[in-house]
Amino acid sequence: MIGVAEHGEGWILRHRGAVRRSARMIFGFVWGIDAALAFFPQTPFWFSESVLAASIGQPSWLSGWYAFWVVQSQQYAAMDVGVVTFLELALCVSLTLGLLRKTAYLGGMGLSLFIWAVPNGFGGPYDVGTFDVGVGVIYAIAFLFLLVLDADPSAKVGTVDGWIERSWPGWARWAEVSTSVFRRSERVSRRPDEVPATPPGQQNP
Repeated sequence: MIGVAEHGEGWILRHRGAVRRSARMIFGFVWGIDAALAFFPQTPFWFSESVLAASIGQPSWLSGWYAFWVVQSQQYAAMDVGVVTFLELALCVSLTLGLLRKTAYLGGMGLSLFIWAVPNGFGGPYDVGTFDVGVGVIYAIAFLFLLVLDADPSAKVGTVDGWIERSWPGWARWAEVSTSVFRRSERVSRRPDEVPATPPGQQNP
């Protein structure tokens, strides 16, 4: 009966673990490419120019935000690029190996939104002819999807996190998404007339 049910599932469902790992690792390689491109010597200059260009045409209530980042990017462009590159490399390693996944997903969402909000100019200014919201917010949504997919307790299979948690269960606090939703769903799905087996010598209350 189990074999029939598995045969009736689609290929993606039957191989969901491999699909999830492949998606995470491919996304990690993308971040690695982003980090590699930042090693060009002209990157700090182009970063400050991107922030300056993003500030043009923005609404007046964002003037203070961009006034700060334009000055920051012009005075400390090399430091800003260095920090972002380090974080991108960290995401590449984490996603590729499955290391500190939950922390990486949340941090990746924050970094993606930062890139979207500063050099990408929130994808704006939004005016006639605007046809792109910016890649940063799309990256953030991708991290959100990975976070949701990793809520499955089996997500740690084939990851460095799963290997570490065998010796140090507390590692799961930083690596695993809470599985309380799954435990709750299992309790709800139990029929009211189901009674747990009573050990010998004990009576049901």
